[in-house]
Amino acid sequence: MFVPCSDEEEISFAGFTFVLPAISVGNVGQLAIDLLIHNLCLKRVGYFYDDCILPLVGNNPFDEPDCNDGSLVTSSEVFMCDQSKIVVLQLRAPLAKGCRQIFCDNIAKWVKKSEMKQTVLLTSSIASERSDSQIQNGPFRYLLSPKGKHLEKTFLDQYGWRCLEERHASSVVLVVKNEKQKESERNRDVFLSGGGYTKSFYHTCCRESLPLATFLVFCAEGDNIPEATILLYHLNIWMEFKRKKNSNKNCESNNLAKTLEVEWHEPPSWKNLYGTPRYSTIF
Repeated sequence: MFVPCSDEEEISFAGFTFVLPAISVGNVGQLAIDLLIHNLCLKRVGYFYDDCILPLVGNNPFDEPDCNDGSLVTSSEVFMCDQSKIVVLQLRAPLAKGCRQIFCDNIAKWVKKSEMKQTVLLTSSIASERSDSQIQNGPFRYLLSPKGKHLEKTFLDQYGWRCLEERHASSVVLVVKNEKQKESERNRDVFLSGGGYTKSFYHTCCRESLPLATFLVFCAEGDNIPEATILLYHLNIWMEFKRKKNSNKNCESNNLAKTLEVEWHEPPSWKNLYGTPRYSTIF
């Protein structure tokens, strides 16, 4: 359930693009969301209250390390930008055990109720679990729900991106009644080791006929700032949130080159990957 920061403010998300992270290996999606929030100066407009998300409170991650203003952050916060027409959910705590599907269902209901145009999930998968073809072709992949298949031509033909390769676990046996059902099940079978609730959310969007674009990178645990930058780099190529400074926004030619030259500034939260001092003002 979305809870606005102010009861007096009426907020409409109709027609917006919804971006959220998966809590996955290396926390790459969450790092990328912080990078997006900081560079677009997104405004915090509320919270997503859900019993599935473990409670958390701490220092404001966008304060500089030496700042001591006492502002707090919670486990799930919602940001938006009217100009870019995006809504962003940042998660800073894991989901409670056994609550993945409930959380995915709740997010899908909110997206439908808010009449958002499309959803983008930023996630990651364990690099050591890659197949041979995945090792040979870079760390980035995308995955589209059936309602998002119209983006295939743009991603594949225009940008040259690679869709996540189909891969069936040997222990899984698909029981089908006919060839049409077999094809449907085959298209929806994905292998995402370490992807958190990514696969559950993908299947939920397929079932609820929601347009979903999943952006993922293969990585290992550690300092995953490069992988987070890769995610936002690809997202910006597609959605053009930010272009090269002084570029002509009315000129449609060479848009891809302009997005490639964008400078991204690291958010203060990235300086705190190994913890921060405890400020007395939060108590």
